[in-house]
Amino acid sequence: GCGWCGRVGAFHQGTCVQGNFEAVDCADSDFDGELQWFYQKCPPVNECELDPDICHEFADCIDTPEGYKCVCKLGYSLVTVNDGPDYCTSECTASTSTCRHGICNRYNVCECDLGYTGINCDEDCKCNLHS
Repeated sequence: GCGWCGRVGAFHQGTCVQGNFEAVDCADSDFDGELQWFYQKCPPVNECELDPDICHEFADCIDTPEGYKCVCKLGYSLVTVNDGPDYCTSECTASTSTCRHGICNRYNVCECDLGYTGINCDEDCKCNLHS
């Protein structure tokens, strides 16, 4: 098993180490300072705070009890990759707009021309150019 060796007086600062209640030596950890055994298991870690770049640049990091998840920002869609990390891609870009009847705004979201709807502004709403 593992546990938490925390700094005396500031137990939230420390490190996870291998061991159990009978054989724990916090001195063997790589963490400097006076350490004391605090937990039977390691406390939850906020990976999002520890590594601000853990997610793709167009994703927000959400801390979860089991770890973290990356959620694409507005205007971006998740691309799942079998042999590598998933990433977020723009739903539209100003230079190569996928907006069929509209324009790509600064949030990479299609703003549809009057009479069209859908993610790529490709659905005619049949409103005869009325809003």
